This record gives sequence, structure tokens and C-alpha cells, in this order.
Amino acid sequence: IGNNQQAITNYIKALNIKPFNCYLHLQLGDAYVKNNEYSQAILHYLTSCSNDTSFFVSKQLALCYDKLDKTDTAIYYYYKTLNLQPQDFNSAHRLANIHLKNNNIIPALNVISNYLLYDSNNVKMLALNGYIHYQNKAFVEALKLFEKCLYLNDTSDFTKRYLGYCYFETHNYNKAKTYLEQAYEYDTNSIILCYTLGLACHYALYGHLAIDYLNKTLALTIPSSEFVSRIYQDLAAAQTGIYKHTDALDCYLKALELTPDDTLLVFKIASQYDKFLQDKPMAIKYYQSFMQTRPEDKSSHPTINDAHGLKVSYYDIAQRRIKELKEEIFMQGKNHKNN
Repeated sequence: IGNNQQAITNYIKALNIKPFNCYLHLQLGDAYVKNNEYSQAILHYLTSCSNDTSFFVSKQLALCYDKLDKTDTAIYYYYKTLNLQPQDFNSAHRLANIHLKNNNIIPALNVISNYLLYDSNNVKMLALNGYIHYQNKAFVEALKLFEKCLYLNDTSDFTKRYLGYCYFETHNYNKAKTYLEQAYEYDTNSIILCYTLGLACHYALYGHLAIDYLNKTLALTIPSSEFVSRIYQDLAAAQTGIYKHTDALDCYLKALELTPDDTLLVFKIASQYDKFLQDKPMAIKYYQSFMQTRPEDKSSHPTINDAHGLKVSYYDIAQRRIKELKEEIFMQGKNHKNN
């Protein structure tokens, strides 16, 4: 009836009469587990083990050592349990998670692979397999595993979220948007989810939605200045995509306030004045500020691919644009005088 303490008291009385009864030790161990007294449970399970080689005792010992954060011993008993009962899901799933937590990727994948030999359609194990591949940046393999989970009617938020992340990493932004939106319905407070969804909308050309989600990300964040600056820059890019060039400039300037040492950001502001706002004097001002950060070591210059696929230094672009803009201003002034 759930009175674990009274159960423990009576089992102890029974053991005083029959101290070598393994069944009573086993039952007392179970009662201690239900009462969260894992050290006491271990003593009675070990006594029971002398005559009981069933996988249940081994599994319970693994659980107790796991709860006590005695990881190495827990791993030993989880492996012992799986040797006796390789299709035990709870032991395999927990053991794989312990390996993952300790960044032991290969052992974790081996545990999962061995279990899937017995139950190839277990969606929880497939999802964990997909998560490990995702964390290991094997995005294509992770995507296949999460797609299989979906095919097996797995509708969990976890699978939808990481399916969205996988589509995002493999540049399928429309599908990423679809699944990330479904995940977002159930978790509106996740900064990374909201941010990735905003970027997916931006790359899939849903400009207004991108701005909405990126603004929501800003409202959620209290992180480092660098991260907020990055969001402002992505927000600026999204606003530029729907011709809100003044709003984009404001975002770039806010980003610069947060990360004044981000030299490439100065170039982006200059480019915004140059390409979209047609403000030549301000473009020259920021291009010149950018040029002042030019390091002597040319190998450390940030580069971008030109129309021919060749790498070009941002500093070379800025230098050329300063010259061209000054010439344009000179010619405009000359034409004005002639008129």
C-alpha cells in the first residue's frame, strides 16, 4: 500500500528469524530502492547475489550505483545485466546515456547497435542514436535515424526538434522550418530552438517570420554580448532581405555597441551605407575605420569569394570602394558646378 518504511521494518524482523533467506534480502533491497535508500539496498542485493544470478539483481545493483553516482560500478553492472538479458531496454538506454555524458561516443554507439539487433524499431533508442550522431556532427546519418522515428509514428517533441535541426544543418530550410515550428509550439522558451527557427525562416525566404522569431530570441536572451550581437546581425540580414535597410542598419549599429572589437561588423555597416542606403560619406567613414584595423599579416585577413569563386580580402574590397566612392562624389560635385 506504499508504506515503504513499515515494509522495511517487517522485512528486517523476518530476516532476524531467517537471516540467510535470499528472497527476503531481495524484497528488502526492493523496499529500500522504493524508499530511495540505495546504499542499504546494495547491501541486501549483494547478499542475494550469492545465490541469485538472475539479471534482475544485476539490474537493480546497476540502478543503485547509478543513483549514487558511482558511475564505474554502475557501468559494470549494466554490462553484466545486458550479458544476461541483451534486450533489456532500460539498462541499454541508461548505459548509452552514461557513455554519452562522459563523451565516450564509440561505446555509446556500440551499446545502441547491440540493442537494435533485438529491437530495430525501438523509437527511443533510434532517437538517442540520432542525437549522438547529431552531436558528433554526422548530420546526414542523424537525419536518416530521425526520419525513421517519424516513419514509425514517433510524434515526440524531441524527434521533431532534432529532425528540424538536422534539416537545417543539411540546408533543407523549408523542412527545417516545418519541424522546428512544430517543436516551438511546445517549447516557446528555448533560445536555441527559437534562434534556429528564425534563421531557417530567413534562409527559406520567410522574411517577416524570420524577423518575428529573431526578435523573440532577443526577448529570451540574457547571454553573452557576442551571442546577442550575432542575433542582431542575423536580424539585420533578414531585414535587408525584405528591404528594411534602415532597420537593418540600426541592428548592425546595436551589434557594434555590444561587440566593438568585431572588425568585420564595421565592414558590414559600411556596406549597408554603400549598397542599400546610398550614403557615400558615411560609407567612406566606416570603410576607413575598417581599414584602420588591417593587420600586417595578410594571411589573417578575412576573405570572401568573388563572382568568379576566387578568395578576395575584405580589406581589398574596402580599399577599392573608398577610391570609387571618392571618385563618384568628385564627379557629382563637378557635374553640379557645370549645371
